[in-house]
This record gives sequence, structure tokens and C-alpha cells, in this order.
Amino acid sequence: MSLRSGSGLNALLSSEVGRLQEEVASLRGRVQGYEVDVEQLVATSELGHANPKQKIQYHLRSACLSC
Repeated sequence: MSLRSGSGLNALLSSEVGRLQEEVASLRGRVQGYEVDVEQLVATSELGHANPKQKIQYHLRSACLSC
């Protein structure tokens, strides 16, 4: 492999890393939004279970069914 092609490969990999970092940041933002939505659902709902862990699972399943 020549130095020139190695340099091109590094540039390609660097741009791919940058793209993936942006995607990860975007996905983290979406997850945070979903967490807020789930917390609001759990806080405002009288449905589900008295056990907080079961109640969260109930709402997570309900939210995933509408996906």
C-alpha cells in the first residue's frame, strides 16, 4: 500500500468516525426525549401496577406497542 492510499483511507475513516459521532449524539438526544415521555406517562397515569418497577415495565410495553 502506498503512502497516498493510506492517507486517503485515513481521511475516509476520519469522516466516517465524524458521521458516526453525530449519529450517536442524535440518538442520545432521542433517548433522552423518550425517557422524559416515559417519566411523564408514569407520573400522570393511574394505570398499571402499584410496584414502581412493574409500573415502569407496563408503560414501556405500552409505549413500544405504539411504535
